[in-house]
Formats: sequence, structure tokens, C-alpha cells
Amino acid sequence: MIVAIIQARLGSSRLPGKVLLPLANSTAIGCMIEGVKKAQKLDKIIVATTENSLDDILCDALTEMGIDFFRGSEHDVLGRFYAAAVESSADVIVRLTADCPLMDGQLIDAALTEFFAGDYDYFSNVIDRSFPDGLDIEIFSAETLAKTARECTDPWSREHVTPFMRTGSGMTVETGNFRVGHFKSAANFAHLRWTLDTASDYEFFCALAEHNIEHLGWLGIVSLLTQNSDLLMWNRGITGRQINFVSDAKVGSNTGFKRSVQHLSRALHSIPVGSQTFSKSYLGWVLGQAPIYAKSGSGAIITDIDGNEYIDYMMGLLPVVLGHADPFVDAAVVRQLSSGTSLSLSGEIEVELAEKLVSLIPCAEMVRFGKNGSDATTAAVRLARAHTGRDKIIACGYHGWHDWFIGTTEKHLGVPAYVRDLSLTFPFNDASALADLLKAHQNDIAALVIEPTGKAIPQPGFLEEVRRLCDLYGVVLVFDEVISGFRIDMGGAQAYYNVTPDLAAFGKAMANGYPLSALVGKREIMSKMENIFFSATFGGELASIAAAIATITKLETTDGVRRIHTLGDRLMTSLNTAISDFGLGKIICYTGEAWWPRVAFKNLPIEQNKVLALMRQEFVAQNLLIASGLNFCLAHDDPKIFNMTLERAKRAFEALSIAIHAPDPSKFLKGEIVMSDFEVRGHMKA
Repeated sequence: MIVAIIQARLGSSRLPGKVLLPLANSTAIGCMIEGVKKAQKLDKIIVATTENSLDDILCDALTEMGIDFFRGSEHDVLGRFYAAAVESSADVIVRLTADCPLMDGQLIDAALTEFFAGDYDYFSNVIDRSFPDGLDIEIFSAETLAKTARECTDPWSREHVTPFMRTGSGMTVETGNFRVGHFKSAANFAHLRWTLDTASDYEFFCALAEHNIEHLGWLGIVSLLTQNSDLLMWNRGITGRQINFVSDAKVGSNTGFKRSVQHLSRALHSIPVGSQTFSKSYLGWVLGQAPIYAKSGSGAIITDIDGNEYIDYMMGLLPVVLGHADPFVDAAVVRQLSSGTSLSLSGEIEVELAEKLVSLIPCAEMVRFGKNGSDATTAAVRLARAHTGRDKIIACGYHGWHDWFIGTTEKHLGVPAYVRDLSLTFPFNDASALADLLKAHQNDIAALVIEPTGKAIPQPGFLEEVRRLCDLYGVVLVFDEVISGFRIDMGGAQAYYNVTPDLAAFGKAMANGYPLSALVGKREIMSKMENIFFSATFGGELASIAAAIATITKLETTDGVRRIHTLGDRLMTSLNTAISDFGLGKIICYTGEAWWPRVAFKNLPIEQNKVLALMRQEFVAQNLLIASGLNFCLAHDDPKIFNMTLERAKRAFEALSIAIHAPDPSKFLKGEIVMSDFEVRGHMKA
């Protein structure tokens, strides 16, 4: 029995969900399977995937295609592959990987012919390459696979299945004693890249598919590329971009920002500051030395409209907790889109998500959805006023753009004075100041709205004292967990610190970038929702609710929150070591909680805004997109991403050190800085 086993999963770190990306009226794996089916010598085709629930969607797609599949260990790939071979009664295995959508069955037949003629244990075209990268074929006997599964103990080799079989190939890991043969092309096509690994690869395949390649075969595609110089040069250029990303050989040699600057000039005619969000605009960046507009995102990578790629540590200002264009979430959204998003009645999954939040969040007995975090915080304020019969609010943190809060800041133009007078503030971690404020206004305060953690870490006992004081004065305690929710803990800071508020606002990370927020809280207060009339047309918009359910599911099944904490702790420590190594430790450091490290300055030789602009300039030069903090997503939890981040950051710190220790550091700025006149988190009234 000759069995082709295709190794596939959805959890790719560089291009998540790549095997199910649409391609040539099918999907990437669908195109590959059609090519494999053309092999006359194969008795069976199966796909070996993982037991991870993320791959349920893949299995559903395979079922629709009528393709058998086997599910096994996500981490012991060799064990999974061996179990798949045993279950399929294979005598000879053709190992294929699902990142090869142009696989040609005739090439598989040719390789099998040479395999049997040479009486090999292992036969492939991947050791001494002459075929395009993306036509990878490995053939071995069941006995070879069984011996490898028994004797191979190296974790890296087990992850990559066949290194143990490659006797005499110069492997740095242990190999077995096997007869190895090499499948060679008559001409060398190793310069061609036909593997699906990055967004650039996918763009190439989409362009190629426009030429009706389904029946060409691999040599026909070579002929097409030879006749189409644009496609050929594009394909050869992809190799350079991939090497640049993976090996980090030429990081910093971006293509400039000409299109971004031109687009900004156009945007300023129709959009204030050229952006819908101040923190996503050009303000605070060095003009001409930083991207302004993005084209796409995938996992931890973002691409600007000039084609430059960055490791992204802004993550859309924290909504993206899994990674850009997460396949598991997006697949859930696509399924919902086919059923409608704004129906004339409430959607069934509204209840599913509400029940999930109630099960996770300590204070949640009832739930109401909004779109932005400020929807939820403002609804909380109105509820608290209705519940207590009082008008004044105490705010501590950043709570959005609505009048009740923004009136406490310098950016209060358009907010009536009598509205501003209804809101008070106090410094975070200063319980005595809060006590004085409550005592002075004890019969007037309806609610205390506070970010329980984030930019500052609560001192031991502070949140407990806040809870006690609110109980003492009959004040509704509202935790603004728009940022901390689903990052510090699945139940928010209230679960992490074991202090339960009366109401809480969640948003951002809850739906991995889809617009959704939630006000949750005690039934006694939430039951007044009908009377305050917090009701919105898009509050029950179903695509975002489907995204939230999928996001929470993936965070739970992947232990995402813990992994982000661990990653943040490692990277913060490593970055601070590098900062000290370059003589910057006395003026710059990353501080805060591991899930959200933020840069801090002291004893600066020039204005802080210029130092921050210098840092951003040098980070961008090394293809890192970092503002003031490190906004993590699960896709950052990858050794290559971690190592590249650290190496790139070291080069940025080296350049920054030269500038900072110069007589006039501002001379190292390579362009104009257009600063905002307002930093909302830094200019709140005390």
C-alpha cells in the first residue's frame, strides 16, 4: 500500500490558516490535493493534522472534499505521522507538506519509480535541491518510519519528522543507518520559490492562479514563468523578502515611506489628522522615517503600504490578542457572515457569549454589549447614577472620549462647565486621597470608575481599600477593564487581584480586533438597564460576537494569557539587559506588568518627546513597530519572533546610545516630529 500523507495544520506562525486560504476556485490545500490525485502510483491520500480544536475547521473542509484525515499529537509530529501511517496500513509513505499548493502527481510518480529502482530506505528532493522549493517529496518505507519513531529522541528531529532518516547528509543531529537516495531534476530550478509561507507567497500564488494553471503541471508552470518576466521576477523577489525576514540578514533596509507620506497629504484633506484614531496617526513619529498607513497584517507581522514588514508591538492599540487575521477567529466570522450579521431579532449567540462572560468574570451576573470601551464605561456611569440617585463621578485612569470623563482632562473643549464639575479625580494608589474625596462629597458620589491595573501596578492592599471605601460610602465601584480584560487574566484584573467590583467594562482584546465591548455586573444594578436605555443598533452585531466567542475559546485552549505573561517577562528582562549593555540603563527601562511592559524615562538629556521619537525612529529602522509599550499577542510567542525582536532592538539601542551620548541628541532625528498637544494618559487633572 503506497500512501501519501500530507502534513497540515492551521496554526502557522508566519501565515496563520494558510492551508485554507482561497486559491484558484478552491483553497491552498484543495489545489494541492487535486495535484496529488494525478499520481497514478498512489493507493491512498490522507491528511495528518492535530488534535487541537483549531484544526476542527480543517477537518470539516477535508470531509467536504472527501479526503481522509488522521488527528494526532500537535507537538510530537513524528509520533502523529507514524500513527497515521499505521492506521492507513502503509507499506511505503510519500511525505508531503500542505504548504506546496503546486504539487504535481506526475512528479510523485517519477520519484516513486526511482525509489523502487534504487532500493532506498529514504528518498527525497529536499537534501540536494534542484526542484523548486515547494515541490518537496520524501519517500520512505514503513520499516524506516517505524525505526525512526522508536529510536529518534531529539525533539527538533521529531518535530520535523525525517532528519533522523537522512544518513550521510551532514545533519548536525543524530541520524540512523539508512540507504539514502536523491531525486534530482535534469535542470536546476532551485532558485524558484513555490512554497506558501508568507503573505508575499500568497500574493504570488493568487497572481499565478489568474493564468489558469490547474492543468499545466510543474514544467508547464516553469514555462509560464519563463514567458512572463514580471511573474518570474516577482517570484525570485519573494525569496529575497523571505530571507530578509527569517535570517534577519538585511533588517533595516526598508523601501522608504514615499507612499505613506503621499497618502497622508491626501488624507488630511478629508480626515482630521489623517486618521480615525489619534494614536494611530502620524503624531509623535518622525515624518518620512516611519510608516503612516498599513496594508495588511498577519500574525505578529504588519506590512505598510510601501511594502515594508515589521514585527508589530502595537497590535491595533491592544485589541489584537491572538494575532492579525487569526484564522480560527476569522473562520468563525466567515461562518456567521453567511447567516447574517444584523438580523431583525436578537441572535442566538448573544446568549452564548453572555453566558461565557458570566462564567469567567467574578462580578458578571448580567451582560450588555456595546462597540467601544467608552460605550461600556459611559453606560456604567449612567447605571450608577440611576442606582444611587447621585450625580458625581470619580475617575481614575483613562476611560474614553465621552463628556463625563474627557472633561477631567485638558482636552475638554465642547464639554459644558457644569458637566465638568460633576467629575472628580484622584491619583492611582493614593487611598488616602480617595478617602478625603469621598468624605468631602459623601452624599454626592454615584460611582468610582477606575482602571484597576495597567499603566501603574496597584500597591498591595490598594484595591481592597478602594472596595472598602466604596462600600462605606455607598458608591458603585466600576472597574474599567477595557485594557486589562483577557490579558492579565481571563476574568480580568478583578479575578487576578481577587477584588470584585459592582460593574466592569470590557472590550479591546475580547474579540481580537473586531468591534465589541461589554458592560457586566451585578444583577441588582444591571436590571435597571431598560430604564436608562443603553440600547444600540449594533450592540448585538453577530460577526463581532462570533469573533469574541472564538477568541475566548482560543485563549482558553492555548493557555494564551499565561503564555503572554511568560513571554512578556522574558522579553522585558532581555530588553532591559540590552538597554544597560548600551549604557542607557540610568535613563530608560521597561517596567510594569509582564502582560503590558511600558517604557519609562528619567534623567533625560533632552525633552522626553524627542527621546521617544528617537526610539521610535531607530525601532522602525530595524523593522520593529513599537510606540510606548509592548502590546503582545499570542503570535509573538514564537522563538523566531522573540530572537529577531531582541536582535533588532539591540541594534536600535546601539544607535540610540550614540545619539543620547552626543552633545545634541536631537540632531540625530532624521525628520520633523509633529507632536500632539495632548497625551490623554499623561495630562489628566489631579
